[in-house]
Amino acid sequence: MPGKIRLRWNRLPRGRRDVDRFDDLLYESDEVVVGRFIIDVPKPVVVQGRVALEKGDIAVYFSFPGKEYDIMKLFTPDGRFRGYYCDAITPLKRTEDGIEATDLFLDLWVWPDGGFEVLDEDELQEALKRGWINEQMARRARETMHELIEMIQRDDFPPE
Repeated sequence: MPGKIRLRWNRLPRGRRDVDRFDDLLYESDEVVVGRFIIDVPKPVVVQGRVALEKGDIAVYFSFPGKEYDIMKLFTPDGRFRGYYCDAITPLKRTEDGIEATDLFLDLWVWPDGGFEVLDEDELQEALKRGWINEQMARRARETMHELIEMIQRDDFPPE
């Protein structure tokens, strides 16, 4: 049976839909933390007219200390691979009992066939307008998306 790891996921402004939970810890090293949890969203997330994820799906995430993204590999409850959901984040930090990062709004959905779409640019613009993030943070989020897209285009996604 896997151990547990505490995941603290901050959403700006602080306290706005923050996540603080214990997930199944599948693997941990200096380079990566692999955890698992069950998706609990109020309604399905639809990308390009197709369901990308919904309540009950299984998420296996790969968090990389020091990197500015994480990658979730998503499966239906019966084990069918749906795709990858990637978040632009502040560099992941280890804490005494787990890991912590702050969501920088931009996300990337990658279908099993390699097709992709950047998500939530409107949320990033709202965060800038409201002063939740600054221009430098927004630039880093966009650079992170660019880095992930380049990985896909080089056929180097997901990372080993």
